[in-house]
Amino acid sequence: MVDLGTIAFYANIELLGYVPQFLTTEVYKAYLDQFKFWITDEYEKVYGESVDPQDLQQGCNWRQDFTYEFLKMAVLDLPESSSEYEQSKWFIDFYNSGDMPSC
Repeated sequence: MVDLGTIAFYANIELLGYVPQFLTTEVYKAYLDQFKFWITDEYEKVYGESVDPQDLQQGCNWRQDFTYEFLKMAVLDLPESSSEYEQSKWFIDFYNSGDMPSC
């Protein structure tokens, strides 16, 4: 279930970029829940198998942990003045804070 978990993870990260300036936390959660329903519903229609919510969560958690570990290594080679460094540092710091919601 890593593939759908990855999709949900990146949707989660994209939506988080709009909280709180453009989306309230409640709207963010509603949008993410709707998105997860949509992808799992479509998966079931196309492949004829339902998606266990725990499998989706596990895939999302795996992608979040993988991205964190990857960025910890990648950030070492990035110039501190680059936008890639800033974005990577944002993710690493947010992950380390314990406040990053998992989808």
